[in-house]
Amino acid sequence: MNETVRRFLPMVDFLEQILGKNSEIVLHDFSDPDHAIVDIRNGIVSGRKVGGPATDLALKIMHDAKYRDLPFITGYEGRGAGGKTLESATRMTKSSVCSASTPTSRPYAPSTPWRSSS
Repeated sequence: MNETVRRFLPMVDFLEQILGKNSEIVLHDFSDPDHAIVDIRNGIVSGRKVGGPATDLALKIMHDAKYRDLPFITGYEGRGAGGKTLESATRMTKSSVCSASTPTSRPYAPSTPWRSSS
């Protein structure tokens, strides 16, 4: 794991504490996309595990110029284990992505789609 990604490990602990056991938090290291998941909490939400690959969405975020200047995206729909609808958010760096997803029982309606800090 590269040092930039390693510095985000405490953030995974923090997010798990504030979001709770129903939210999945995933830290990716894109130096090896086939084994990109370096930390995950509450992986039961998606069924993913440490050592798992990056999702197609994570790879798109890392390689699509549309996302290059965004520090984060929020309010997008994800899918969990069994097709459960998730409300998701992602924080990006040049070499990593940290995502959080929470199952939602309501019909999905993004509150703040594709938002940046500017």
